[in-house]
Amino acid sequence: MSDATVTDSVYASETQFLQDWHVRVTWIGFMTLWVVWGLIWVVRSFFVGQTVSSTTTEPEAAVATDTAAAEATYKSKFHLKAPVMQGTFAPRLERGYQVVKDALFSLVCLLSMNTFARASTRAVMIITWFIVAVAVVWFVLELIVDNRYARGLYAIIIYALGLAIGGLAYKQGFF
Repeated sequence: MSDATVTDSVYASETQFLQDWHVRVTWIGFMTLWVVWGLIWVVRSFFVGQTVSSTTTEPEAAVATDTAAAEATYKSKFHLKAPVMQGTFAPRLERGYQVVKDALFSLVCLLSMNTFARASTRAVMIITWFIVAVAVVWFVLELIVDNRYARGLYAIIIYALGLAIGGLAYKQGFF
């Protein structure tokens, strides 16, 4: 038996790795988190806006001269402003959005590294779904609870799961 045959039977090719069911389900987990992030992004754009104080002016009105004042007034009549939610929900929605966005960014980096390494399949799939579940649950908790210790716990959990994926990529991959 030649060395090439042994190597080919032990180490999967790129095509075999990408066709593995666990790898496909891992990327489905990523896509699920991306869909959740996209929904939150759309909802956030309607409810979280720039806060306007009494000293803030519209940029066009601030630079308008006497001759252009009528035009600026005309523009402001037809300028639709998005509704902005007041109170404590908007900052919590923003923090929840950041939670999901950070998990999404971490996950795409980790899964890319694992895929390029042709490393772990089943273990990374399980960890990926843990990250998706933790991100969604923590998003809901961010809407309910405002606690920096809870955010710290979330960060530690996501970081530990990310280290696990990275460790598996280096332990089993890069052949």
